[in-house]
Amino acid sequence: MTQETKFKQSELEKQLVELKEKDVIKRIRPDKGGYWKVLK
Repeated sequence: MTQETKFKQSELEKQLVELKEKDVIKRIRPDKGGYWKVLK
């Protein structure tokens, strides 16, 4: 994702943690072959 968005890895990780805590997104299946599902 960092190459596609031009954000730093650490910035994306912080955003993902925040979205998971707010129940906005959820990880479906493992990292390899999985995806993020938008809940809200």
